[in-house]
Amino acid sequence: MSTEARSNIYKIVDNTRASNAPSAGPSNAAAVRARLMPFLTTPLRVLRWALYYVMMWIRPLVQWLTRAVAIPTAIIAVLAYVLDDGKRPNLPYIFAGVSFASFMFGWFYDTAILAIAPERVTLL
Repeated sequence: MSTEARSNIYKIVDNTRASNAPSAGPSNAAAVRARLMPFLTTPLRVLRWALYYVMMWIRPLVQWLTRAVAIPTAIIAVLAYVLDDGKRPNLPYIFAGVSFASFMFGWFYDTAILAIAPERVTLL
C-alpha cells in the first residue's frame, strides 16, 4: 500500500490487488435479475390483488358454508355423546372431528386472505 499526502487529507491506495482479480461489482446474473424485476413484480402484484379481491368476494359464502357444517355437527356430536349408542361408540368423535375440521378450514381461509392482502387489513 502506498500513501499520498495532500495537505491534511490522506488517500490510501491498495496496490496489492491483482489486476486480473474479479471486481467486487454485481454479477451478471444479478444485473439481469435487476433488469427483469420491474417486468415480473407488476404482473405478480396484479395477480395478488386479483386473487385477494376474488377471495374476499367469496369469503361470505365460504364462512357461511363452514359454519353451516360446523355448528350442526357440533350439536350432533354432543347429542351422540349424551345418547351413548353402544353400537357406534366413536360417532361423537367423528362428528366433533368434522365440526373442528370445518372450523379450521374457515380459519385457514381467512389466514390465506391475510397472507396475500396487499395492504394491512382486519377481517370482521
